Amino acid sequence: MRKKALIIIALITIAGAVAVLSSLVLSLFVIKPTTDQISQKLREQFQTIIIIPEEIPPPAKSFNETAYYWQMITPEGEIAGVIAKYENGFKKSDNSLKITLEKEENGDPSIFHKLLPHLIVDEKSKKAAEDPEKVQVKPEPQDTYKSVSVFVTPDSKKTARIVWEVDRPQTEELNNLYSRLNKYPEGFVKILFNLQKTTLDLAGV
Repeated sequence: MRKKALIIIALITIAGAVAVLSSLVLSLFVIKPTTDQISQKLREQFQTIIIIPEEIPPPAKSFNETAYYWQMITPEGEIAGVIAKYENGFKKSDNSLKITLEKEENGDPSIFHKLLPHLIVDEKSKKAAEDPEKVQVKPEPQDTYKSVSVFVTPDSKKTARIVWEVDRPQTEELNNLYSRLNKYPEGFVKILFNLQKTTLDLAGV
């Protein structure tokens, strides 16, 4: 009886180890490259709205969003931190995505204001960000976004954050990438995403 119990425990342990190893392989060799490619393709798509420079530190990635942080210098030599982030759309229900451009926490809104022309591509959005109290953006059919929201600091009334809402891009390449994720249950994809992230963080990669 004791021998049988030990055999059962051994089989369960082996099965568990195989499941963990299989999940790790799937997370590193399927989920990671797929989500990385989606993030990069979205960045390329959103360059019609905002500019995310090439020579900046790698983004911080979570299951829900990809966030970039870098510093810029004004013509007057002032330095300001900039944050650009966008939702990844990994969930099947994510038909709309948000793109956010904002100053760093405790950053000077006056310096951020000077950088806006160098960060925003869309002319209507640029005008709204530069003069938020007077300009309201009304998206038209040809625009790549559904709405634009501008948030100002209470004291200076200058723009601190701009948020665009867009339809999730439907290019053939992105649709193929999203379909790779949709093969698996949403909760399982999130677990695998976090598994590969934790594994690589622990490995110092």
